[in-house]
Amino acid sequence: MTSVSDRMPTSIVETSCASGLQSVEVMKAKIFTDELEVKDLTTHTIAVNVGKAYHLEGAVDTAPFQAMMCPGMLKVVPSGAASRWNWKSEAPLDILHVSVPEAAVREILVESELPQTEIFTRVGVVDGRVTALSGSLALQVAKTASDGRLAAESLAHELVVHLVRNFSSRGELLFMEPRGRLALREMRAVDSFIEANLDKSISLEQLAGVTGKSRFHFAHLFRRSVGTAPYRYVMERRVARALALLRQSSLPVSEIAMATGFADQSHLNRSFRKAYGTTPVSARNRESKIVQDDYGAPG
Repeated sequence: MTSVSDRMPTSIVETSCASGLQSVEVMKAKIFTDELEVKDLTTHTIAVNVGKAYHLEGAVDTAPFQAMMCPGMLKVVPSGAASRWNWKSEAPLDILHVSVPEAAVREILVESELPQTEIFTRVGVVDGRVTALSGSLALQVAKTASDGRLAAESLAHELVVHLVRNFSSRGELLFMEPRGRLALREMRAVDSFIEANLDKSISLEQLAGVTGKSRFHFAHLFRRSVGTAPYRYVMERRVARALALLRQSSLPVSEIAMATGFADQSHLNRSFRKAYGTTPVSARNRESKIVQDDYGAPG
């Protein structure tokens, strides 16, 4: 896979290369040059300006483009396109690049029973959903916790779907989302798999495989069934398991964190506070005090 990151003289701030994420490649970089020419690109490229505004000129194949790239604006360049760019900026550019392989787009089309599509070139456009998904994806790929992988996969899948829906010739057909919900037996099977693997990394592909559905259909049916995304649901189960272990065992909080799939105790603390408004240690102390008040202090 040849992405724009392979061709660019940059200082890479963050990259998804070591994260295990395969559906897309994410790179946050500072660009110090003032021009770029790209040929033989084998991925679709989304580039979001996360820094100061700059003036961009260039061409994709034979089509000329120019735009004032304000913060949050983006450009989309399809795979196979030859492009050249130059820009004027008083400081290095801060760009968030997402490279989407043809295979990721093709998977969405196959799952949706749609024919081949063409990704359109767009320069200087505002798409709040792309900006938000790209930013969240960059944060998730930097995480080492087991929930980070599932969250990153879910966000990447959602971003590719959005790309096909809003920047391709088949977009209008993809607006027809799967109807219905997961069957009760399917939901029970998913719950059982999650509970049995809370101490491990759980992928979207694994969850979809439990039901025998594609990732695209599973993600939509799961959200319709539960009201939240799979990765958020898994996080809720991890925190709930941690609370149960705090109440039912004397395990150190650090061991509880590892047993419930968190990267470390700090990660558990953040997630626990977000869910319950307190830390695991405080929750355990309060539980102990309640028991003492009910049954009397020991001794």
